[in-house]
Amino acid sequence: MLADPKSAASVRVLPLPPFVVASLRAHLARQAAEQLRAGRRWRDVDGLVFTTSLGRPVHDNTARYVLDVLCARAGVERVNFHSLRHSALTMTTERAGQKAAQVLAGHTRQSTTDRYAHETDGLRSAARDALQEAIDG
Repeated sequence: MLADPKSAASVRVLPLPPFVVASLRAHLARQAAEQLRAGRRWRDVDGLVFTTSLGRPVHDNTARYVLDVLCARAGVERVNFHSLRHSALTMTTERAGQKAAQVLAGHTRQSTTDRYAHETDGLRSAARDALQEAIDG
């Protein structure tokens, strides 16, 4: 089921890393080939990026199944999509700071982002190194 974003702030331009842009371009090429194969059976539904081979929305259970398969193939513990959001915001906080994570998530309050970004050894080390660098001048 398609739904409007939760807030006006949810409609925004996301900065995507180059590997994501490359993956999306490759996906678009595969999807164009699927559309040609489907011919008149293709149903473009609101310009969706991820669809079935006939252009229809992918069912939630299918997306979960694919994620489970990918986790198994990679030999990692099964995760859910919400866990991926936590991981992305934790890594962003660790490497670029809390404000960057807040912007990426589209949160208006830092306290909301803080629920997603978790303390890590890398974050503690980065804080320690930043303090040392500030003192050393």
